[in-house]
Amino acid sequence: MIRNISQEEVFDLFFDLIIDIEMGDHFDKTNESHLKWLEQKVSRRFGCGAIFYGYFDTDKAPIGIGSVVIEDHPIFQGYSELLDLGVIPKFRGLGYGTKLVQHAEHLSRDAGLFCMYISTYAGDEIAISFYTKCGYTPVAVLPDVNGPKDEGKLYLRKRLYRDRE
Repeated sequence: MIRNISQEEVFDLFFDLIIDIEMGDHFDKTNESHLKWLEQKVSRRFGCGAIFYGYFDTDKAPIGIGSVVIEDHPIFQGYSELLDLGVIPKFRGLGYGTKLVQHAEHLSRDAGLFCMYISTYAGDEIAISFYTKCGYTPVAVLPDVNGPKDEGKLYLRKRLYRDRE
């Protein structure tokens, strides 16, 4: 079952997973600046209207998390961006990640949006392979996002509708 979740639930139910998504092994739970940074990042995403949602099993145990921001526009067709996506390690490879992506696409289509963007670390071959299997195409790379030795951020896009004229 997929349902929207609150900011408190992000931290109560998906704390370790959101750490993995945002900072991976670089996160130090004992470092106050790391904790503050993560809280601010999630808070900013909620503040800009991001929809966070969780995937739960039949016993209501968490499986995965996603977040999407809907950028609808009064004149143009609009787009969405998948901001976060993660599946608890023991559930990976079972299709839950695909279902979480499809949920964001469903929300985006319901809003009448033209396309959805996803960004990921440009050196993450597993994530890039996953997103391309979901129908996303690389469209841009922002080099050196995290410093001069960083591969940067790769943006991928999927058209949800054909051009409307």
